[in-house]
Amino acid sequence: MLKISALSPIFFFENNDKTERKRTYFQKFSTIDNIYIQLYGNIGQEPILKLFCFDSGRQIRNYTFSEFQVNQSQSTFTTKIENINEGTYFVELFANGKTLTSSNPFTITSDESILDYTSLIRYYDKSNNNIFNTSFSENGKIRAFEIRVEAGMKNSESLLFVDNEFFRNQRQETIQLYSQTRKTELFTIGDAIGVPKYIGELINNVFCLSDVEINGKSYVRSENSIPELQVISERHPFFIYKMTIEEKTNEIGLIITQDYQRRLRITEDDDFRLTGEKDDLLRAV
Repeated sequence: MLKISALSPIFFFENNDKTERKRTYFQKFSTIDNIYIQLYGNIGQEPILKLFCFDSGRQIRNYTFSEFQVNQSQSTFTTKIENINEGTYFVELFANGKTLTSSNPFTITSDESILDYTSLIRYYDKSNNNIFNTSFSENGKIRAFEIRVEAGMKNSESLLFVDNEFFRNQRQETIQLYSQTRKTELFTIGDAIGVPKYIGELINNVFCLSDVEINGKSYVRSENSIPELQVISERHPFFIYKMTIEEKTNEIGLIITQDYQRRLRITEDDDFRLTGEKDDLLRAV
C-alpha cells in the first residue's frame, strides 16, 4: 500500500461536500520551483508518476521514483516534476498495475504578473524522523520541499512587542535594565477567490517542521497560532486563512543599559542579575 506524503506540494483531493459549489483550483508554480512528490509504503514497490496535459488529456511523460528505506519494512519513494514547458498539467499515480489516484491541476509559468501574487514556501525538518511519513534527507543530503500559494503579509497587520525589566533606585527613579523587541506578522493565505481547505491544512503541517522559509526568509509560528479559516461567501468552496508568524531569528539583540551593565554579572550564558553592590539599593517595579 502506498500513501502520499501529507506534506506533498501537489494535491490529490476531491471535494465531496455536496453543499458547496463546484469549482476547480489551479495551483501555480514557477518554472524554477522544485516540485517533489513523495510516497510512503512497503519496500520494493515501483510506482510511476504519469504527467498529462490538462487541456487535451494527452500524456506528456512518465517519472520514476527513487526509493529510500526508512526501516526494515517501509520506504519513501520520491520523484521530481521537471523538464516540462509552461502550461497546465495534472498527474496520475500508477502502481501495482493500476492507476491509484489523480492530482488536482497545476500551472507552470514564468509570468511575473501571476507569480507576483504568490509566495514561495520552502520547508524541511532537520531531525528527519519521518514526520508526516516524509523523509527530508537521503545519504546526508537535505531535500527541501516547495509550494507556491496566493499569500503574503501586510505592513498594516504586523504587531510590535517588547520584553523588558525595570528597577527603582533609592530615590524612586525608574531605570530600565534590559529590553528586547520582537515583531509578529499576520500571514494571509488566499486572495479574493480564496484557496481550498487542504491548503490551510498543509500550511498548518508545514509549520510543525524545524525550518520554514517564505520568500527566502525563515519564519516560525507565533505561540500556538494556527491558520484560522475565514468564509468568503456561503457555499463558496475556497477560503482565506490567517496565521500569526514571526521571524525565526531576531536580528535585534538583548539591549542592556550601559550604565548598569557593570553592576550585573552573568549567572547562566546571557542571563544577568544585580550584584547587590553597596550603593545599588534597587527593587523591582
